[in-house]
Amino acid sequence: MPRKCEPVAAAFRRFVRFKRRLGCKYPDAERSVQAADRYLAEQGIRTIEEITESHLQAWLVVRRQQIGQTTMALELDWLRRLFRFLLSRGMVTHDPTARLPRVRRPQHVPFVFSVEQMRLLLNEGVTVFRPWTRLLYATIFRLLYATGMRISEALNLRLADWDRHRETLLVGNTKFHKSRLLPIGRRAVENLERYLAEMTRRGARVRAIDFLFRPSPMRRSLARCQAHTVRAAFHIMLRRVGLALPRRDEGSRVYSQPRVHSIRHSFAVHRLLKWYREGQDVNRKLILLTTYMGHSDIKHTQVYLTVSDVVLVEARRRVEAALRLGGRP
Repeated sequence: MPRKCEPVAAAFRRFVRFKRRLGCKYPDAERSVQAADRYLAEQGIRTIEEITESHLQAWLVVRRQQIGQTTMALELDWLRRLFRFLLSRGMVTHDPTARLPRVRRPQHVPFVFSVEQMRLLLNEGVTVFRPWTRLLYATIFRLLYATGMRISEALNLRLADWDRHRETLLVGNTKFHKSRLLPIGRRAVENLERYLAEMTRRGARVRAIDFLFRPSPMRRSLARCQAHTVRAAFHIMLRRVGLALPRRDEGSRVYSQPRVHSIRHSFAVHRLLKWYREGQDVNRKLILLTTYMGHSDIKHTQVYLTVSDVVLVEARRRVEAALRLGGRP
């Protein structure tokens, strides 16, 4: 049987392996070049060195008719990264992506719950479940809102990570391979202690190695909650309170639909709003928020200063008030 022709994919797998050894995860990255690989193979291209700018220009014309602008920009971005990598190592003599047109991605605006919507979700949304499941999801989602943790970070917590004396959570195995110690507020502590007390009352194991959040409190249950199950439960809660809203495309902006990760966005935006309203120096405070949320770069936190309409409105009010008083915003 003849070997499958892969003018791009074989080199791309080498690139991804190299990046993963450096600590990058790149999940499912290989899929991003499959369409280009098939097209080039159909054009008779056999090796990466044969690919020219004209080949990729023709692929772009075909591909634009098949996918949206966001996916198009992503696939082209991966091809650019690949050829920069190959060129830096002398594996190709030219970069056919260098003069290709830039494909602008629409600005994705994360969904941000209002404080009232969060209260509705956490108080009314969870009533759709039975008592234990209701307590479990109420505790998980309240903790996410109190800390801005990623859902994967919360579900990886073990009992040993909770220090009830210092009222801190140790968050490990994070997206960027970092660990961080999170102090949590009084209400979050009370919610967590209420959950643990009920888990103990129902006969659950409370060993240090056991997962904090589990689907059943039964003595023999050592399994943790799965992210897909928690996400499904969250969508049930959204429908319960009338917040299962669709995504909205408005020209250059795409407004995301509510999802579990929206709680993290809401935590960040609500914290920024609080600082604005308290008259704090938000730019100086950003580094604290960056560290607390486990971002790898402050620019990932700065996004919340521009993508949220409510933050922009509050910032504009502050600037206008400062200008009226003749001071600095």
